[in-house]
Amino acid sequence: MERIEAKEKILQDKLSYSGLNNIYIACYEEVDSTMNVASQIATKVGINNFALVSAERQTAGRGRNDHIWESPKNGNLYFTFLINVKSLPKDVSSFSLIVSVVLLDVIKENLGIQEDKLCLKWPNDILDTKGKKLSGILIETEKNQNGYTIMIGIGLNITDAPCTNSVSLSEITNVGISKEEILADIILSISDAWRNFNKKGFKDYKDIWLKYCGYIGKQIEICSTSIKEKGKMVGINDVGALLLDVDGTIKEYYSGDVYTRV
Repeated sequence: MERIEAKEKILQDKLSYSGLNNIYIACYEEVDSTMNVASQIATKVGINNFALVSAERQTAGRGRNDHIWESPKNGNLYFTFLINVKSLPKDVSSFSLIVSVVLLDVIKENLGIQEDKLCLKWPNDILDTKGKKLSGILIETEKNQNGYTIMIGIGLNITDAPCTNSVSLSEITNVGISKEEILADIILSISDAWRNFNKKGFKDYKDIWLKYCGYIGKQIEICSTSIKEKGKMVGINDVGALLLDVDGTIKEYYSGDVYTRV
């Protein structure tokens, strides 16, 4: 796999300037999946340290629930942020919802996008007002010899919308976009959020997530290999599980895909 050393240096300089020094950076022209590569390099990263794996193209990019993440060359961001820890925090899966809040904030602040132009869909997708996907997040954990590896995979469409149900930032804003600038800001924000999550958990982000969610009070359908349920989304609980009103009964769901009910 061919490394992009110039990009690695740009990112290292930007992150170091902002005080983030304990991070290993590997940027590639092409990989099968940044999640796979992150898993392979986990042993190079110390406990409580970070790593970033990015690629210009993925040949086997993946999203939640084994969905394919289309990853054409050069136009978009494909990366995995890795954290090595001795033990997993309680309810670590809720951190993926926090990442979606952080990512949406970085996008809006960097590009001046109005709040009503984008929204969150449970658990962590970023969509435009037409329901087209701008970004997706995948979080996975692995046991290692010193503790655990937490990997947060993110795909963000910058200039290309590879699917009919996707959208790119270039379609939403005319502001010039530097992939390295926005990537560095995302990493800094996620690392800050991780430290806060370890101290306070999900509670500091719950209300913000609800504010950004575009589906509260709407009829939806949640599907997985074991369930298919329709109802009204009424919120999330204190660890980020979806709350669905099904004929007057509130049910909790911790996994699944959400679709707008027609």
